[in-house]
Amino acid sequence: MKKTLVLLGIVMVCITKLSAQKIDSMMGLYAEDFQQEKIYIHFDKSIYNKGETIWFKAYVMTGVDLSEYSKNFYVDWFDDQGKLLNHTTAPMFESSARGQFIIPEKYTGKLIHAKAYTNWMLNFDTAFLYNKDLRVDQPIANGAKSKVEKSVVTIQFFPEAGDLIGGVNQRVAFLATNQYAISAKVTGAIKNSKNVLIDSFATDHDGMGTFSFDVDSKETYTANWVDEYGVPHSNNLPIMRPSAATIQVQSLKNKILFVVKRSGDAAENFKTINAIAHMNQHEVYKSRVNLAVKTSGVGEIPTKDLPTGILQITLFDANWVPIAERVVFVNNDQYHFDPELHVVEKALRARGKNRIDVYVPDSVISNMSVAITDADLLNDGSNTIISQMLLQGDIKGYINNPAYYFSSD
Repeated sequence: MKKTLVLLGIVMVCITKLSAQKIDSMMGLYAEDFQQEKIYIHFDKSIYNKGETIWFKAYVMTGVDLSEYSKNFYVDWFDDQGKLLNHTTAPMFESSARGQFIIPEKYTGKLIHAKAYTNWMLNFDTAFLYNKDLRVDQPIANGAKSKVEKSVVTIQFFPEAGDLIGGVNQRVAFLATNQYAISAKVTGAIKNSKNVLIDSFATDHDGMGTFSFDVDSKETYTANWVDEYGVPHSNNLPIMRPSAATIQVQSLKNKILFVVKRSGDAAENFKTINAIAHMNQHEVYKSRVNLAVKTSGVGEIPTKDLPTGILQITLFDANWVPIAERVVFVNNDQYHFDPELHVVEKALRARGKNRIDVYVPDSVISNMSVAITDADLLNDGSNTIISQMLLQGDIKGYINNPAYYFSSD
């Protein structure tokens, strides 16, 4: 069973008024000459001791293709206080690079933070640079007690497409986490200014969930909720736009169904809505939704022939001013192949020689790395090269366990 990802948030585009032709021209230019790079780093393990060497191999892509923009790869290594420890430069070959960093013998921190990038990536939003925390195991002194901090849970609300819009039925996503960005379970209720119950909510997966309600432009709304420790909280829902338009999407087999809605008293510029969908900076869909008479209209985006990844749907008003954007994850399951592993030599004694041959189909051009680690050590599989390149690398902010959405359980 495939997992469904609740995408939280909105990425708004430039608010300058543009014509349809100029938008098409700009998107074509960016798709042709200004593709953004994405990075995944394969480290040799997840936990290190001080004095050990961190070995890595990096992979750089643009969209679903190998990157041809960069010739050098950079990694900045920081301690857990944000102090720069070292800067690594490595040449790139076939869109990958390799290198290492030796953890200082007297290092006292519990984490090493790696920030990786290319010069080309610095031309874009730095939020998309690669960041990774690596754990450093430190001995505990005899008699020392681990400090247990009280967990503080907070919640964020994300109206679908970015804003609460008065006069429409709208879906709102939420994310509950503690101070370490670890997901938390919560339950709660939405009430209006008259303390009338509007809807209830509860976390569904990894601190996330959704609820829907009819938004009254003359009302304000409060979320009263309780965290997993029984502590009560209260938050106001995001500020409402009394009159505008929004989008609601649903992922179905081979297509995405979207519904465009406007407020009943919306201005004339919200009565003709232009929708553009793009993936990896390539336009894949365009339509016009007429809301002159009705307050809602539907559309379908075919996804059968799209690559797996993030699809961005942007709404423009009649003057081609962007008003809302929704990101959707498309999973067409065409991102893996099945290699064969053959054990040629097997030796379980200390420093015994083992040889394993890896075979891939003749039709697959591969660039691989292999890490040999102690099976008893913690293996961090929360973000793989697949989930990084096809999901996390295209989303601002943190996704907890992105590899979950590519599992088949």
